[in-house]
Amino acid sequence: MKASKEWTEKNQNIKKVGSGRKEFYPEAEKKLYSWIMEQRKKGLSVSYTTARIRFIEILKEPEMINIYGNSVEEFKASSRWMSGFMKRYKLSRRRRTKVSQKLPEQTEELLSNFQQYFIRLRTEKSFAMTNILNMDETPVWFDMAGNFTIDQIGEKTIHIRGTGNEKNRFTVVLTCAAGKI
Repeated sequence: MKASKEWTEKNQNIKKVGSGRKEFYPEAEKKLYSWIMEQRKKGLSVSYTTARIRFIEILKEPEMINIYGNSVEEFKASSRWMSGFMKRYKLSRRRRTKVSQKLPEQTEELLSNFQQYFIRLRTEKSFAMTNILNMDETPVWFDMAGNFTIDQIGEKTIHIRGTGNEKNRFTVVLTCAAGKI
């Protein structure tokens, strides 16, 4: 009796073979997974909404219509389908790691280049030192990329590339830091 009770307690959460709902569109889901990984390699954010819209586009492709018929009308990109897809492919919703966690490799070079540019500009335009202000710790945001994306479970660093204005924000940071040089 004791051994039987221990076995049932230990194995109560194990599902039977074949239990659980099967995926309806395996080929289309593989294609969506590939697309998500492609986007993440480029550093682009993939939201739930973007993934759902892309999946419907995939189902509209002639190749998928040949396999599944006109299933776009039947398919509902529900939250439940999304969570099932994420589980099947070991994906999760991830938050972007902070931009300030790692400085760019060329920080010293950029700082030196900015200092030279600043000195050259000051001499060309004949600015007096009294006309130059220090705007230390003034945040200026040019890039408003989202903070969440879909990515592999277990990734340590989640990078989301923005609109390309990250460089401009870094220049502003250098501008602020240049007053201390």
